[in-house]
Amino acid sequence: MKIAYLDLFCGLSGDITLGALVDAGVPLAALKRGLSKFPLRGYSLSARKVMKGTIAATKVSVKVGHDHGHRHTPLKAILGLLKKSGIPAAVKETASRVFQKLGGAEGRIHGMDPLKVEFHEVGAVDSIVDIVGSCLGFHLLGVERLYCSRVPVARGEICTHHGTLPNPGPATMELLKGFPVVPLDIDRELLTPTGAALLAALVQEPGRFPEMTLEATGYGAGDWDLPERANVARLLVGTATEPEESDSIYLVETNLDNVSGELVGYLFEKLFAAGAVDVYTTPIQMKKSRPGLKVSVLVPPSRRVSVEESLLKETPTFGVRRTLMERTKLHRHEVKISTPFGNIRCKVGTLDGKVLKAAPEFEDLKAAAHRHDAPLAKVAESALKSYAKRHSHNIDASR
Repeated sequence: MKIAYLDLFCGLSGDITLGALVDAGVPLAALKRGLSKFPLRGYSLSARKVMKGTIAATKVSVKVGHDHGHRHTPLKAILGLLKKSGIPAAVKETASRVFQKLGGAEGRIHGMDPLKVEFHEVGAVDSIVDIVGSCLGFHLLGVERLYCSRVPVARGEICTHHGTLPNPGPATMELLKGFPVVPLDIDRELLTPTGAALLAALVQEPGRFPEMTLEATGYGAGDWDLPERANVARLLVGTATEPEESDSIYLVETNLDNVSGELVGYLFEKLFAAGAVDVYTTPIQMKKSRPGLKVSVLVPPSRRVSVEESLLKETPTFGVRRTLMERTKLHRHEVKISTPFGNIRCKVGTLDGKVLKAAPEFEDLKAAAHRHDAPLAKVAESALKSYAKRHSHNIDASR
């Protein structure tokens, strides 16, 4: 699945989004062709490379003719233009959702029916093109899911058709409900209503960096030249990595030279209860030539703290060390198979949809062996043969 991540390094606006999309590989000619099917005239679209600080970014500009400047355009009229346009149905739906999000926010702020809201800044031709063009750009890239970073919120005031307002504007903040926000000590409007509406309508999981195989990056440029930071947003595009195939895990270790075997056995129980995926020990030679034991624990990031606390509380150690590692796993699922010894759960591992191996659950094997007073190996062999017969796979019965 193609996914994308918006790194909101210095806010977001419609033109920044368009710039990032073009920089990431959307051909400007394709954008123009797609937008030509939208019944809006009197503007031209261009792109150029600019420097924002030390970053080369793409600046997309919508130049509007004198007769098509800022207008008060009702939401209902914009939705009507989208409906009768010739742009792809998926883009129509997405762009309509963006405008409806914005209309809903404006309606709540001003206490009126969203369909009767007349957009000012966003009613202008350039802002309409920014929104429709951005939705079209993500469609052209084939992006199915969009993520974003935490949203930076600047300070100060902004001048609008409603007068002087706090920065960001009320509608912009309304659109950010549910998004993690962070303060940014810059007195500029870095997040516009258009940018916030795009985030509110398109981003499924705000504040989360997804696992992906990175394929393209793009930098979109804003209008400001700031001494504090480059006025850009970064777009990362790639293919989602399935969590069953790849994830991160911590290796937490400590060296012990003065513990009994009983304590180690008890420690294993505590570590598994704390969330460890696996625990193992290795004989080592420590300082002063004393024999010791290295305790190694594999644990998901969400349970690392609990595991480290168990090691520090239950052993004489004064410290632990950890390494964050990536791992690749087979996709796993469980099936229940019928055997002469009763039902046995079997864990099946697949790669690219093909079964590579199957392993009966040990606890089920042990229980069946006790019930039938049979050797454990015989029960395991029976379970694997039953699985292979049922699923037409030649599973090695020695596993």
